[in-house]
Amino acid sequence: MAKKIHKLEENWQSDFHLIGISSYENDYRVCWDVNNCLKTNLQKTENFELVDKDSETSQTFPVFLYEDETRYLVFKLIGNRSETGLLTREWKNMDFFLKITGEITKKELYEILERIKKSTLIRTAMILEPRQAKTIHILNSIH
Repeated sequence: MAKKIHKLEENWQSDFHLIGISSYENDYRVCWDVNNCLKTNLQKTENFELVDKDSETSQTFPVFLYEDETRYLVFKLIGNRSETGLLTREWKNMDFFLKITGEITKKELYEILERIKKSTLIRTAMILEPRQAKTIHILNSIH
C-alpha cells in the first residue's frame, strides 16, 4: 500500500495594516514624532523578545502602544532592529513598523502614511503588505 503524505502549510491571515518607517533616529524620538504627526499617545510597553531555538539566543525589540477606544483601533510602533539582528529580514531597510489593528479604510491608511511622510525625522515610509511576508507569524505574535 502506498504511503499518503499530507503536507501542512501555515496560512497566516493578517488582520492588521503595516506601515514601514525608515529613520536615523532612536526609538523614543521616532515615537515622539509619530505621536505628533498622528495626534496619538504611543507609550512604551514591554519589549518583544524573539528567541532563536537553534542557537538559544534572544533579541529584544522596542514596542510602543496606543489604543484609540473611540474608533477601536490599536497602534503599535515596533522596532525592526536589535543590537544583534533584525525582526524581519524581508524589510531590512525599515527601522520601524507601525502596526494598525482594527477597521480602517484605505483612504484613512493613506492619510496616516502622508502625515508620517511629512515628518523631518522620517526618511521614508510606505505601506507594506504583511500577507507577503515570510515572517508574518512574528508580526502576528506581537500583542
